[in-house]
Amino acid sequence: MIIKSSSSLCKDYDSFSELAHNTNEPIYITKGGEGDLVLLSIDAYEKRENIIREKILSELSVSE
Repeated sequence: MIIKSSSSLCKDYDSFSELAHNTNEPIYITKGGEGDLVLLSIDAYEKRENIIREKILSELSVSE
């Protein structure tokens, strides 16, 4: 799990972008020490969405 502060995101966006693309893992952004956002590359987001969509469709076809 990758956790970073919102202030570091503002200061160093390029390294966040590179980290997101290189790891394909969510980056948890904190604000005031509390969880606030999750950052993903577009590719990682689309892969996760496709997996979820396929799983739902598979479960729907089994239940029919």
